[in-house]
Amino acid sequence: MIKSVFEQIIKLEIYPKSQIDISVFVLQEDGGYKSAAFNAINLALVNAGIALKDFVVATTSGLLGNVAVLDLIYSEEKK
Repeated sequence: MIKSVFEQIIKLEIYPKSQIDISVFVLQEDGGYKSAAFNAINLALVNAGIALKDFVVATTSGLLGNVAVLDLIYSEEKK
């Protein structure tokens, strides 16, 4: 999933003979690790000066009963 998303936003035509490696290491999973990984990768690419077509911003959302919740924690994601 990460590869397909970032292949679409990185201006690959600028880097024809280059390889861009993206590695993610999750130290602790307490909910929302996928969205945190996407946000961290995007910030790392911007910091590295990689040309992007757009920015990726991710969060989690869900319904707990009749209440809409953003940025779910682990126990909320499992419900």
